[in-house]
Amino acid sequence: MHKTMEANNLIFEANLFPSQKEELLKYFDVLEDYINRILESDLEWHQDLKKVIQKSYTYILKKLLFLKNNIEGDIDLIAWLSRSFLELYFLLRYAFKSEKNIKELINFPIYELTDIDKAIFEKGKPDTLKEEDEIFRKNLSIVIEKMKNDGIEFNRDLSISRKIAEESGLLNYYEVYFKLHSKYVHPTPYLLFGEEKFVYSNDALIMFRSLALHFVSVTINDTIAFMDNNSVVI
Repeated sequence: MHKTMEANNLIFEANLFPSQKEELLKYFDVLEDYINRILESDLEWHQDLKKVIQKSYTYILKKLLFLKNNIEGDIDLIAWLSRSFLELYFLLRYAFKSEKNIKELINFPIYELTDIDKAIFEKGKPDTLKEEDEIFRKNLSIVIEKMKNDGIEFNRDLSISRKIAEESGLLNYYEVYFKLHSKYVHPTPYLLFGEEKFVYSNDALIMFRSLALHFVSVTINDTIAFMDNNSVVI
């Protein structure tokens, strides 16, 4: 029998997160403990899934620790961290939906490299292109062709959060929160020229900080449920 991880200590309602700094920091410790236990889980039975979970949670932990050390920092930075956690919620829920989705995520960076290649060289080969660059481009095209022959499909909209959110059953999250965060994670007229007492209010900072913690909490809860259903030793 495998040991399950209980989600009893997680908080999901954004308005229930501690308001006092000392208590808030204790909740960061709770999240860190969950993440470390997830990272230590036995996933040897599925190497692709192991890669998705470990890479994602290593990123989450790094950014969570940054937020912990800057809980009263710049609101635009906290909003950026919050939206990063939101997008990871979409991505992991998408991965947990199917084996096909896991494989797609693992292989998608190759497709993104071709997009980068097209963006740089769309007007033809530059005179400054080095021989090793040309070899890399040829090898990349060979890899792409082999993956297509192996039946690996690429969702052209995979990098678009709305598409992932919709296919993960989280479209409501996207529609409510994505645009809200966009007002702060880009140099929008609202952020630059809006009434400062509203744009940079303490209430707005608390909102984004609470949302960040909410997104991390529900992502951890999703992961625990997925691992339990798949008999993962945690």
